[in-house]
Amino acid sequence: MFPPQLVYTGDQKEFQFRDKFVMPLLLRLGFGTVVNYHGTREFGRDVIFGDVDRFGHVVYYGMQIKYESSIGLADSHALIQDAQQATNNPFQHPQTGREEFISTFYMANAGDISDQARTNFFSTLQRSGIRDARLLDGNALVLLDRAAAINRSSQLREQLSGILQEVRRNRSVLQALMPVLEFFIQAPETNPYPMQRCRATATGHYLASPFPIPGAGVDLIDQYWESIRMVNEIIDSIGSSWVADLYRTQRMAHLKPIVERTNGIGVVIENAVTGILVSISGLTGPSAMS
Repeated sequence: MFPPQLVYTGDQKEFQFRDKFVMPLLLRLGFGTVVNYHGTREFGRDVIFGDVDRFGHVVYYGMQIKYESSIGLADSHALIQDAQQATNNPFQHPQTGREEFISTFYMANAGDISDQARTNFFSTLQRSGIRDARLLDGNALVLLDRAAAINRSSQLREQLSGILQEVRRNRSVLQALMPVLEFFIQAPETNPYPMQRCRATATGHYLASPFPIPGAGVDLIDQYWESIRMVNEIIDSIGSSWVADLYRTQRMAHLKPIVERTNGIGVVIENAVTGILVSISGLTGPSAMS
């Protein structure tokens, strides 16, 4: 039987299963070089994918993909042959052209795999010296898909929470800074100069590897990051000991509209980010994110 998430209709169900579920899942799990290898020289490998181990070496895997409601004992003999061919024959790397070998063979079936098929598969391969082979049925694949979604959501939540905290903090800092800065300009020799500054770390990290945020595009967050940078530099220039009082007054006049625009952009970003966090966390309203 197929899990409801893996039911496809029409022609070429196996290709639909491969292209719409398995290959995207491998990417979400963090594998690289996910390549459709189906063809005349596949040797039991429909998909080749890779990973980097802790020593910095690339490890390759091969996967045979099936779309069968159930795989029984009689079907396991063909799977054994696939595993042997996939392990013993090299493949040509799609980018470098070098011949490489897989380290582990996977067989992914959208439906069930009987206990007899599993026993025969693993016992026969062990006797032939192949130990790195795995079987994944539909239920296991669905669980992996859920785990990948949870991990992805967790990563997004952390990054979005950082942006939200940064935007809110900057607005609070600017609200406190502006009157103190004006007070400093009145008598720079005696009045204290504010040392607090805005942060642009979380938004900078986001811009290094952006992802879609409905309601706040990459360009908008880039504008916010640039505005925060300008605000900090202007405040630093006002505090320089070598500048004249008129210069400080003029810089303060230039700073006010930039701060106003920055806060306006920040409100848009905050609303957009809060909306995604509410969606990810399954919460009922923005108040839960405060």
